[in-house]
Amino acid sequence: MRPILLCLAISLAALPAVASQRCSPATPVESWCQTLISNLHPTQGGVGMIQVEDEVTRLQTLAADQLVKTIRKKAIPVVIGADGVLYLVDRHHFSRALWQLGIRKVSVKVVGKLDAAANPWAQLAAQHWAWLQDEHGQPLDPASIPPQLAQLPDYPYRSLAGLLQDEGYFGKKDKAYFVEFAWGSWLGTQLGWPAISRASLPAQLTVAAKLACSPAAAHLPGYPGKACPSVP
Repeated sequence: MRPILLCLAISLAALPAVASQRCSPATPVESWCQTLISNLHPTQGGVGMIQVEDEVTRLQTLAADQLVKTIRKKAIPVVIGADGVLYLVDRHHFSRALWQLGIRKVSVKVVGKLDAAANPWAQLAAQHWAWLQDEHGQPLDPASIPPQLAQLPDYPYRSLAGLLQDEGYFGKKDKAYFVEFAWGSWLGTQLGWPAISRASLPAQLTVAAKLACSPAAAHLPGYPGKACPSVP
């Protein structure tokens, strides 16, 4: 076990637990429970691995007690299906980063439950708990979403959009959901879907920032961002 994980285990044992109970279908809404990250079913088709790697790097700089506090503050949200499936409805990048660090068990917060009489994915989508489009913005069959975070594919344009948002080129407002995916698919279409790598990223971010501030992006949520020049 790496030193940071050993320290984390010690810190988790020493501090009062957020949740001592294992997650189950009986766990009440608004309460906390513990589960394995491998039990969390994604509700989107992919993650931006550049952003996941950046999050791993950031988390590795934290002392063990700070890492414990960060995990608690992030409040990983789940919705419990009628069959007991734990649907991860946010924090996919953060949870994947924890997995990459070697952390296997986390406390999660139950934010809802699904009705047994209705299709679970229809319920998740209706509550904005699932994003059923692929990286290109095309409809995504829920059956094609991997059942575990570690199996999610890389959506490079989700990373491009997320980094633009971090720099203030678009924001979150007006109860818009999954804005980074909407921006990612739009940017990919505008740029022609060239490959994205660490080496190409700076130049691609420069071009993407200009696009994000252009009138062509006015229909997207969060336009214009605070980093954009004043829009006439």
